[in-house]
Amino acid sequence: IAGGFTHVALRNDGKKVIEITAMGGSEPKRWVNAMRERLNAYRKAEDAECFTAFGRRGWARLINAAPLAKRDGEWIYEVAR
Repeated sequence: IAGGFTHVALRNDGKKVIEITAMGGSEPKRWVNAMRERLNAYRKAEDAECFTAFGRRGWARLINAAPLAKRDGEWIYEVAR
C-alpha cells in the first residue's frame, strides 16, 4: 500500500512545479518506480518544469536524485524533465 499528496505550485522565479508534500507506504522498493512514472505523467499534463519532494536522506537512493538542500530538518529533492 502506498500513497502521496501533491499540489501544483508557482515559484517566485516563475517556474511551475509539482510539489510532493507527503509520500509513503510499505515496501517502497516495490512501488517507487511506478509512483515516479505517474508523477512524471502528472508533471507533463500540468506543463510543470519538475517535481520536488521533501524527506529523509534515504529517499535519494529510492528516487535516484541527490538532495539539493536541507530545510527544517528535511532534505529537498528535485527531479527535472
